[in-house]
Amino acid sequence: MTFEDFKTANMYPAWNGILADNTTVCRTCHENGAEGFMVSGLEQKMFDTLKSQKYYALEYFTYSSVGAFKVTENVVTMTGVSKGQDPHREHPRFEPESGLISSAKMAQLTQARYDASAGNCP
Repeated sequence: MTFEDFKTANMYPAWNGILADNTTVCRTCHENGAEGFMVSGLEQKMFDTLKSQKYYALEYFTYSSVGAFKVTENVVTMTGVSKGQDPHREHPRFEPESGLISSAKMAQLTQARYDASAGNCP
């Protein structure tokens, strides 16, 4: 995961542009990682947290090591939270598509770096 890829994937603007049904942006509650999710108003802070804190990264991405290593966007979690499915029943509703598109791009870029390094990511 690199900062250049984070910027290319549009992660910061995509996730900071999502509004919950009460017109609140995600960072209002998640600026400092509340409820295990990080969306910061500071691009570098958001990137550094996702890069260094695996549990925050797991909200955005899923990883598989069954067979070949694979990283993808975390559709299941984001869709569940956005629709208020258990255990997120009280979470404000939102449309996750723009965030999931950027997470998918970030996952593709990360996967490409992993593949190019033959699994020896820096």
